[in-house]
Amino acid sequence: DAGDLKTKAQATLDLTAPHGGTYSDILFYRDRRASNIEIKINGGANARLSGALYFPSSDVTITGNAGFQAECFQLVGQRLTFRGSGSIVNSCPSRPELPAFALNYVRLIG
Repeated sequence: DAGDLKTKAQATLDLTAPHGGTYSDILFYRDRRASNIEIKINGGANARLSGALYFPSSDVTITGNAGFQAECFQLVGQRLTFRGSGSIVNSCPSRPELPAFALNYVRLIG
């Protein structure tokens, strides 16, 4: 079974993805066949992240005063929710293998 990721108030993260191998530049990976769970970053959590967060079958929620200092940050989730006064500061040095940060979304309406 796939695990989950939750940060609580006052948590501090300083994480960097590997820069080589099969999962190069992927910080967190959750198999797309895994059941949907909520990935939650909340409260006064501060994070320094470098790499992609890949949760294609999970809902990702960032709430409260959560803040990110990120390098080449990319986020994939089934549903992304942002609440509160959180912020993401993303910087990506010019590297041809890493595209610029952009928001892409798909919405299905039934």
